[in-house]
Amino acid sequence: MSYLTLKENRPLILTVIFLAFSSSVLMDADVEQMVNNGDYWRVTRSIGLVIEGWTIPEKCISWESFQSKKFRKPSSTMASLILVAGLTQKLFQTDCFITNSLFWALSAIYWLGVLLILFHLTYWKRILVLIIFSVIYFIFSYYFKSYYEEASVLALSPLMLHSYLRLQEGKYFYYLAISCLLIFSKAQMILLAPFVIILFIFGSPAFSKLKYITVSSLVLIVAAITFSTGSKSPIPNMYNRIFNGLGWSLQHVENWPASNFNERHHYFYTNQASLQKITEEKEPISELQLLGTSFWPTGSELMEKSTTNDSTLTNQNKEALVRQLSWWLYLDMIPKNPLNFGAILASIYRLVLTSDYSMAYIRWKPHTSYSTTGLEHLRYIIHRYLGAIFILVPIAIFWKTHKIKTPLVVAGFYLSVPIFVFVGDGFYEFEKHIIPYVMLLGFFLLLPILHKNTIFACK
Repeated sequence: MSYLTLKENRPLILTVIFLAFSSSVLMDADVEQMVNNGDYWRVTRSIGLVIEGWTIPEKCISWESFQSKKFRKPSSTMASLILVAGLTQKLFQTDCFITNSLFWALSAIYWLGVLLILFHLTYWKRILVLIIFSVIYFIFSYYFKSYYEEASVLALSPLMLHSYLRLQEGKYFYYLAISCLLIFSKAQMILLAPFVIILFIFGSPAFSKLKYITVSSLVLIVAAITFSTGSKSPIPNMYNRIFNGLGWSLQHVENWPASNFNERHHYFYTNQASLQKITEEKEPISELQLLGTSFWPTGSELMEKSTTNDSTLTNQNKEALVRQLSWWLYLDMIPKNPLNFGAILASIYRLVLTSDYSMAYIRWKPHTSYSTTGLEHLRYIIHRYLGAIFILVPIAIFWKTHKIKTPLVVAGFYLSVPIFVFVGDGFYEFEKHIIPYVMLLGFFLLLPILHKNTIFACK
C-alpha cells in the first residue's frame, strides 16, 4: 500500500480537524451537563470515584472524591480512560478533575480513527466514510458527556475499522489490541469475540495456524475477564430473563401501545391483572404470579419482604424462588413448539424495529420536564427509527455484496444481537442494551464496502 506524503495529505488533515473541532464544539454546547441514569457505579467504583445514584457530576470534581483506599483495577475500558484522564490532570496539577475533559478526549479518539481510515481511501470513499461517521457522532456523541461504558464503544468504533484495514496488510497486533479494548468496554460486548476471530481469519493476508490460535486465545481470555468483572447481578438478570423477557413475550408485548421500555413497564403494571391472566397457567412458581414483572420493583420488593416481618414471602419461599431462578427453569419455559418459539423471535425483532431509542431518561431525570433544541429534536427523530436502520441497512449491504464472506459476518452479527440482548436481561431496558451495537453500525456498514476483496482499493 502506498501512502500519500504528509504534504499531500495536509488538506485532508486540516479538513478533518476542522470538522472534528466544529462538530465537537457544537455537541458540547448542545449537551450542557454531564448525563447520568444512576449507572455510573459500574465504572467509577473500580477507580474509587464516588458518584451517588442519579447525581449529576460537577463540572469540577474534587480530588477528595477519589477514595484511593478503595481503588481497584479498572473494570472496563471506560474506567481505564477515566483513570488515565485523572492521572494526567494530576500530573499537570489541576485543582480538580475536569469532567468535560473526558468529552474532548473521547471525541479526539473518535476523530483520530476517522482520519486514519481516510488515509487509506480514494476520494469518493473518503466522502462516504466522513458522512457515515459524522452522522453517528451527531446521534450518539452525548454519551461522551458521561461515564457510561458505551462511550468507549463509540470512541473506538472508527479505530476498529482502521485496525481491520491494517490487518489486511498484516498488522495483527494493532487489530488485536483495538478488538480487546472494544470487548473490554462492556460485559455484553463479549458477543463480539467470535466475530472478531472470524474477521481475523477473513482479513489475514496469509494463513498461519499459530497466529489464529494465539489471537483466538487472547480474544477469548479478554472476553472471559470482561464477563467476570462486569457480570455482578446474577439474580436480577435471571429474574428479568425469565419473568420480564419470557413473560412479556408470552403476553404479546409487540402489540402493546408502547414504544420504549419505560412505556412498556408502565403499561404492564397498569394492566397487570389482565395481562397475567394470559400466562397464569404457565407460571413457574404456582404460589406467585410473577410472569411479566421486572426485578425492579417486584423482584427487589419480594427479596426485601423476606427479611422483614411481612408474611407475603417467607424466607423459605425466598430460598425456593432463588433456587428456581436458573438456566434450567429458563430453558424449560422456552416453548418447544416451533410456532410458539417463532412467535417469541418475532416479538423480539418487532420490538427492535419499532422501538424508540431516544431514552430521554439517560439525559434527564425521570418525570421532569426538559426543553429540546432543534438539534435535539432532529436527534430524537433519528433515534425513533434507529431500529429499522439497525436491521435494514446491513441487509441492504449484504444484498449488494453477497458473493463475499464478510457480509455474512455482518448479517450474522446483527441478527444475533437482539437474541443475545433478550437472553441476557429479557426486555428490561431493551433499547439501552441494543444501543452499544448500533454505535458499531459505521464499522459493520463500511466493512463489506472497504474489504479488499470487494470494491476496496488503495490508490
